[in-house]
Amino acid sequence: MQHLKDFPANIYHEFRDGKDGKKQELVLFLHGFPGRTTKNEDISLKLNAMGYSTCLFHYQGLGKSAGVFSFKNCIELSESILKSLSQRFSKVHLLGHSWGGFVAAVIYWQIHNPGNLFLLNPLTYILPDSQVLELVKSAINKHELPEDYLNNKNMVTQLNNELNCLRQNFDFKNQLANFVKSDLKQYIKIYLATVDPLTPPELCIKICKDVGIDYQQFSSDHWFTQNREQVLTAIYKDLG
Repeated sequence: MQHLKDFPANIYHEFRDGKDGKKQELVLFLHGFPGRTTKNEDISLKLNAMGYSTCLFHYQGLGKSAGVFSFKNCIELSESILKSLSQRFSKVHLLGHSWGGFVAAVIYWQIHNPGNLFLLNPLTYILPDSQVLELVKSAINKHELPEDYLNNKNMVTQLNNELNCLRQNFDFKNQLANFVKSDLKQYIKIYLATVDPLTPPELCIKICKDVGIDYQQFSSDHWFTQNREQVLTAIYKDLG
C-alpha cells in the first residue's frame, strides 16, 4: 500500500498497484456519508489481483481524514483527486456507493480517459435539510463526526446553504440523461439492492427507465452485505 502526492496531507488514502503492474487502469472508490470507509476493501484487493490499481480515500473530516466535514468539499476534493489521477493512468473507473454514487455521477465528466462508472445504491436526490441534520446528529452520536461539530452556530446554516447549492446545480436524472446523449451509456453500471430504505431502489429504477439506462438488482441491503459475492462477480465481469 502506498501514499500519493496527489492527495492533500490531511486526507487519508490507500493506493495499491495492480498485481502485475501491466494494466494501466485505476479504480477510484467513493464512500457514502458518513460511510463505512473500510467496506469495499474486499473489492479493492480482488481488483488488485486482477491487475487493476485501486485507490480509496476518506472525505475531509470523516474516517481518518482531518479537517472539517462539508458536503461541498466532498465533491471538490473528489474532483481534484480524479483530475490528478486521470493524468497518470490510461483509464480511470469510478465506483461510488450511496452519497459517493451521487458524487461519482457529478465528477465523472472530469475524466479525460473515462472507464466505467459504477453506482452502487446511489443517492438520487439531496435529502431535505431536516433529514440531513438528523444524519449528522446520528454521525456525531456514533463518533463519526466530532462532538462539537454543530457547536458553531453558523454550521447548520452553512450545511443548509451547501445542500441548497447542490440541489440547484446537480440533478442526478439529468446527469444520467446527459451520459446517454454523450454516448456514455455503455459505461454506466448501476447496482441496486431490493431492500434499501436509505436509498430507495424504486426511485433509481424509475430514473433508469426514464433515461434509458440499464440496471441490475440484487437481493441485498444498502451495504450489499447479503449475497455480496454476486455483486462482486458483477463488478469484475463488467470491468472485463
